[in-house]
Amino acid sequence: MYFETPVDHDVLYDNRLYNGKSGYQIDYCDIKADIRRRLLEIEDKEKSRLPEDLVIPLTSQKYDYRNPTDLAENALKRPPMIKAVNNLGQNEQINEILHVTTGDSEYNAKIGKLGDFIVVNQMHGKIDHSS
Repeated sequence: MYFETPVDHDVLYDNRLYNGKSGYQIDYCDIKADIRRRLLEIEDKEKSRLPEDLVIPLTSQKYDYRNPTDLAENALKRPPMIKAVNNLGQNEQINEILHVTTGDSEYNAKIGKLGDFIVVNQMHGKIDHSS
């Protein structure tokens, strides 16, 4: 079977490009330009490679470096931690009036009290201490 008009190769090429592409890619992305750009990037990378036998000269960076511990023994040691000042003060009466509780975690303050209440009132059943 022969065609009356020659086959448009661009249409066939575009059809192969768009297989498996999303509607966004087909409508808004220029796939041919992306392929051209990627090929140019690959060519540029090949052009910019250094020869394998190139000797890179020494830089002055190596000779200017000074080890901080040579200058001061404690140069790399962390400074000691400074404990933050307690802004609540040590006045027990004020702390009691304001209901300030410090040093109690949530476990000690809430969960521990609940567990103690359950064990004391034997809500889970009688505990057998014979064993």
